[in-house]
Amino acid sequence: MLQRYTVIEEVPGTFRHGRLLKVSGGREGGQSSPYHMFVYPTTATTTVPRVRALRDKNIQRVSAACPSLLSVVDIGPCDVDPELGGVPVVFELLPDITLRDFVKVNSSAMSEKDVVAIVQQILTALKVLHNKDIVHTALTPDTIWIRPQGGLQVVVGGYGFGGQGDVDVSFLEPSSLSGGFSTMFDQKGYDLWSVGMVTYFLLSRGEQLVPPLPAPIPFPSSGVSERAKEFVRALLASREADRTRDASAALLHPWIPMPAASKDACPQQ
Repeated sequence: MLQRYTVIEEVPGTFRHGRLLKVSGGREGGQSSPYHMFVYPTTATTTVPRVRALRDKNIQRVSAACPSLLSVVDIGPCDVDPELGGVPVVFELLPDITLRDFVKVNSSAMSEKDVVAIVQQILTALKVLHNKDIVHTALTPDTIWIRPQGGLQVVVGGYGFGGQGDVDVSFLEPSSLSGGFSTMFDQKGYDLWSVGMVTYFLLSRGEQLVPPLPAPIPFPSSGVSERAKEFVRALLASREADRTRDASAALLHPWIPMPAASKDACPQQ
């Protein structure tokens, strides 16, 4: 059951699925804390199935156990909240810096080692989600944040409960935008395609590929190792049958160093 929250302010911006609010609240008798709340509009046909899926798969426990996932702390019933005018999902405060913002500020100082650390955490988060048959569907530099505690602590948000702002569709697998039927295996593969696009964005210090992708993929003339190029090509191969479409398999690529504690930072769910 959703706990009682007080709206502090509505976060300005254009959101795909509803409204983003900053709220305060918490468990009865506990200390009040600030959170973000996303309110799904009941006019969207996907609202009830999306929220029900998150509840059924115990997304609170799943996200709380993985530091690379934005933590969901509360979720409303699958019907409209009369005061909010939609179905609310409450999660930890979004960090201020998106991955896109981070690259803009730090592009000249980023090393390939930094890129590996970021990509490894993204894949670890996707592995946890995919193990529960939860797909992201909107993985871009705008739905990945850098935590403010220092270092390169990544948090992946936007999964299942609405991406932050308008989605940059150039990071999404073109087949995922067709609106046709796709299997869970296909949808997980679409997320891995997005990882390839985000990895290229990081390796090229902010340059974006735009589908249809050129062949061969044009990497920067310096500063990108052959293993990094192989990793991206494996995720973005033109034939789906040739792509790496599984997060666990991507984590085993030679470009991702072994051993690495962060590969198992999130317990198996």
